[in-house]
Amino acid sequence: RWKSAGLYGLSARCVQCDAQRLAHEVVIDSRWHYLRGDEVVIVSHWRMTFDGEGKLHLAVDGERAGTLPPLPRIGLNFQVPDQHQPVSWLGYGPHENYPDRRTSACFSRWQLPLEEMTTPYIFPTENGLRCDNKALDWGRWHVAGDFHFSVQPYSTAQ
Repeated sequence: RWKSAGLYGLSARCVQCDAQRLAHEVVIDSRWHYLRGDEVVIVSHWRMTFDGEGKLHLAVDGERAGTLPPLPRIGLNFQVPDQHQPVSWLGYGPHENYPDRRTSACFSRWQLPLEEMTTPYIFPTENGLRCDNKALDWGRWHVAGDFHFSVQPYSTAQ
């Protein structure tokens, strides 16, 4: 139903972008429209705050049009340069765990090589999610908060 609702073919358009240089940080606010043809079906507001230590604090809010079905998920994708460091996280693991089968995982501090963050299913599909995390460390990347994540050598579309 999400494919028939046009969610796989949305185009993104930045409609506003403002930057402020404050005493100890830079704040960038942007507003994005996600379009199905000419119709705006999702609006998101991004606030990126770069502090004096070089850390990025990110907040994203979104709103969907009533013409869309409930969204399966909302997430962010990041591309990082060739990264061969082990992945370390505070959350559920060590194996993949989705919300409907998370009880098979244990909450702890985990570390795995990148190659072990995926599950080699016979039919290629999304895999490797880790749920209900508090921290993620991967090379120079550090993420803190309440989040799910997966680390893949390929994008979901690939």
